[in-house]
Amino acid sequence: MNKKNKAAAWTKLKTFTIALVTVPPPSRPGKAEVRVRVALTAENTSGDTVTIPDDELKALLTIVNYDDGLSLPGWSIEYDTKTVSSTGVAQQSIDFWISGTNPCAPLARAAASIVPPGASAPIQTRPGSSEGSFDSSVELATRTNPLWEITTFELERISASDMVYVNGLQQIKLKVELVFTDLTTGRPGKPTAEELASLTVAFKDGGLALPVDNGSTPGWVTSPGVASSSDTTYDKGYLPYPGSNRPATADDSSLRAGTFAYFYVACRGGPIQKETLCAYVKCRDGWVYRTNSMKTDPCGNEYLGNSDSTVAVQGMAQEVGNIDRYPWVRDVLSGDDDGIDRTVESAKEVDPDVINPDSVHRYSLSFKDKFDNEVGIRSLTVEPAGMIQWHDKVAGEHRACYTGYAAPNSTDLQWNPNVPTGSLPKPYLPSVDERKGVVVLVGRQDIAFASGKPAGPCKLSTTDWYGNTNTLSVRFESEKGDGRWKLILTR
Repeated sequence: MNKKNKAAAWTKLKTFTIALVTVPPPSRPGKAEVRVRVALTAENTSGDTVTIPDDELKALLTIVNYDDGLSLPGWSIEYDTKTVSSTGVAQQSIDFWISGTNPCAPLARAAASIVPPGASAPIQTRPGSSEGSFDSSVELATRTNPLWEITTFELERISASDMVYVNGLQQIKLKVELVFTDLTTGRPGKPTAEELASLTVAFKDGGLALPVDNGSTPGWVTSPGVASSSDTTYDKGYLPYPGSNRPATADDSSLRAGTFAYFYVACRGGPIQKETLCAYVKCRDGWVYRTNSMKTDPCGNEYLGNSDSTVAVQGMAQEVGNIDRYPWVRDVLSGDDDGIDRTVESAKEVDPDVINPDSVHRYSLSFKDKFDNEVGIRSLTVEPAGMIQWHDKVAGEHRACYTGYAAPNSTDLQWNPNVPTGSLPKPYLPSVDERKGVVVLVGRQDIAFASGKPAGPCKLSTTDWYGNTNTLSVRFESEKGDGRWKLILTR
């Protein structure tokens, strides 16, 4: 008769299995391991069910490689708890933690093994290992159990437009929000400095992080993240794409708990480039989380995640406007507007070429976008910095006009050292405009003609407030005579 018998020694097994423990979830955060349960029913020589003493069971029962029945190198085995079933059969079970000591080790399967008293060979849960027909195994975990449980992970566009010119200067501002539970404590977590540094913007397809903008990398790039929306360290300050499709999003991060980071993305070079972006962060345990509904374990295996928050962006080709898009406005800072001193009565009777007062004219350069909005230019350089033209290119001629320039938001006039300027002091600018560059035309009567001096034209390199760069040209209206009193802007 089968009955529970603690006294008689056991000699064989009636049942013998190994299985994963799945309820409750067995993972211990930060470890590459599985929890398994070995269950067995032991019998003595008479066929009676017996209970193996705890100490004996722990001494004899172990875990082996399912393929060859030998030990599992690279894996550590730890006893967890022992329980005896409450069913009519005295089935005993014992739990083990099997932990990997080599991250991302090759796939392995585990079997249970036990040696009966006095026997020379073990009984194992693998075919051909004993007289029984036991066959069960578990697949060992090669990935680290996560330290985090993501509760909120979102990417949001803050800027008014989802488009930028592909000039690498115009930017789209994005916000990332990250909230997670630290599974080692069960409380809301806070990323370490290293984890926070990994937080960035990535491509939805493929999940690779955008390269950090170094000023020359082509394609989509991002700035490092900053913790505050008011931190403009990486904001290049250019206007959003013209015709923005909605107001900029108000930032309410100060009203919510969690980790926030702000990024400025840009696109450099190439034709129109459409892209969808997601957020990316790497935990110290090696797990990578993205808001494209994917997460990756430390071994590179991908799994479905629960964060689906992406932002579509588009890089637009730079516009090359015609010359009418560049307002070129002249005003007189001193002297006369055409080189003739009309305060002299004799000017009405005398050849006007003879009476040329000292004068300074200012030409202000701006820019209009495709919607005819005058947005202006942000930077201007002129090469060479200036040029000169005499009334006549002959010895003894002293009537001449020369040029210089100033960048937007500056009164600092730049001059060409190869251009003679006469004895009078160079002029200065009385005011500045942050959205207009300036070319000055200076008329003098005391500059002796000299051959070989820069006579133009000069190349103007401009960057407008959208970040687009264009090249223009400025020249004297004609190569002699009163044409020196007028500057012509061309493409």
